[in-house]
Amino acid sequence: IGLNEILKEYRCFVLEIEQRMLSKPDLPVSRLKYLLRRYTIIFPSLYSLMREISGEGSPLPADPQTTEVDPSDETKLKEYNDKSRAMGRESNVEITIPTRDMLKGGQILDLLHRCAQVGVPEVQNCMNRLLFHCHRVLFNQINSFIIHGFLTD
Repeated sequence: IGLNEILKEYRCFVLEIEQRMLSKPDLPVSRLKYLLRRYTIIFPSLYSLMREISGEGSPLPADPQTTEVDPSDETKLKEYNDKSRAMGRESNVEITIPTRDMLKGGQILDLLHRCAQVGVPEVQNCMNRLLFHCHRVLFNQINSFIIHGFLTD
């Protein structure tokens, strides 16, 4: 619900920008970038959060020197080795990124709480909104357990 709320806001904003562009076709790209700046701050954090929840971890870093690559992913391994060679280093990496299961329940709440403790107000507000929606689910589960004796996760 919370993520859909944020994405709905983005979709509406994009439609609004589209209407501006149709009425005023000489809108410069710099103005578009300025108008979308809020989402260029929020989306990378949301992407990292979703990867963390799904158990995929963080995306491949840009610096080959600090990159760990799963040897079973031949495409990324080739990219990494090519980047290393381009930087003048010989590399045949065989390091595995540990995989883990998807986060559930309280683990997601803990992660959202940690993500909400940032100094960027846009990201903080976004994470707090997601945390609010997740807390609603938790409180409904507690309510269901107390009143009806049903325990679900």
